[in-house]
Amino acid sequence: AWSMAVIQIWVNGLQRSTAGSDPGQPVIQFLRETLGLVGTKSNCGNGCTGACTVLVSRWRRRSANYEHRAMSSCCLPLATVHRTHVTTVEGVGTSKNPHPVQSRLVACHAVQCGYDTPGLVMAIYSALVSKDQVTPEEIIKQCDGVLSRCNGYRAVVEAVKSFAGNNAEEKMKLEEKMPEELKMKNEFPLVFKGRSNLWTIVENKADAKSVIDGNSQIIYQSQGIQMGNKSVVSIYPDGDAKVTDDGISIETNCNLTNLL
Repeated sequence: AWSMAVIQIWVNGLQRSTAGSDPGQPVIQFLRETLGLVGTKSNCGNGCTGACTVLVSRWRRRSANYEHRAMSSCCLPLATVHRTHVTTVEGVGTSKNPHPVQSRLVACHAVQCGYDTPGLVMAIYSALVSKDQVTPEEIIKQCDGVLSRCNGYRAVVEAVKSFAGNNAEEKMKLEEKMPEELKMKNEFPLVFKGRSNLWTIVENKADAKSVIDGNSQIIYQSQGIQMGNKSVVSIYPDGDAKVTDDGISIETNCNLTNLL
């Protein structure tokens, strides 16, 4: 029998306990209800509006560098952020010590009701830390997934223009917070047990066949997980896609984000 693993997660520079949390619960529930970080907003529950956006940082062993991606925390199961660092809007800046992104949005009157603002902050911030050089068009594209009914986007576009250029320092400041534990190699399979479900992460598709049983289900929507599937098997998304003269080669553990 495999030993049970503990979900390891760092939030805004600190390691946080996941004791008592289910591996299938959405990250936003862990942030808001367990940690009390309510800056991340819950809206659609389907990853459609971007109000719940957080930055997930993961060490990629193949390329030996950190990967920083904006993700919708409402449909991101807790088990899938094992050994990652999550930055929320509170980790970017506070009312007493705001980040320039937050100050700029206010100065440009790019804030209305404010419910979508944390998502916008995280989308813009993720664009700044994902590349050393960024253009206004790239920042605006990063904001595509954040919907706002009351705000409009002209002021947001105006606000982001000042952040184009060299952002290596912003990325460096974030990566200084990254703990060395993120670079540890995972020992597969990873088995996480919660009150409601059992979650197993394997390294590749071939290994998945050895752990799938009659109670396991293939999940395509986060709601299915939250509704209480007892046993879930997922593949660690560390695969890549390569483009050569012969065509495109896609590894079986390459997720859509890595492919795109």
